[in-house]
Amino acid sequence: MKRRRYTAFLVLSIMMLVFTWACGGGENAGGGASPAASPAANPETTPAATPAANTATTSAEGGSDTSAAAKGVSIEDAQKLYLGRCKACHGEDGKGIKAVAPEVPDFTDAAWHAKEEDKELYDAIANGKGTGKGAMPKWSSLLKPEEIQGLVGYVRSLKK
Repeated sequence: MKRRRYTAFLVLSIMMLVFTWACGGGENAGGGASPAASPAANPETTPAATPAANTATTSAEGGSDTSAAAKGVSIEDAQKLYLGRCKACHGEDGKGIKAVAPEVPDFTDAAWHAKEEDKELYDAIANGKGTGKGAMPKWSSLLKPEEIQGLVGYVRSLKK
């Protein structure tokens, strides 16, 4: 009986660690993003190293471009952030993993993009969204504003 309890405890502990790590909870003790997930960890891919990534453009309607490149983070860096922080719940392709987060949106759905404003998307990433299973965690304490804006641009790029 003791062996079963120990085994169950061990399995649950391992599962908790895996889910915590997969959802981005495995940051260093300093509260910053882990080096692998931060574009600043690789000076060759930082926005300063890619001058074209710092150029803002304007859309045909006269509004600002919401692409990751226009906000100081290259689309490649935003993709790295997405794959390191978001993929566990939103999937590599952006369609979402319903078993992990039942209410996760499909980032490839044009209808979802039409009704979701950039500010709402930014706020969801920065401040979290929802409660219970699959709730979106708050990322503002781990990501810089320009990284969050880069993620907004990357999510927009997933639209089919």
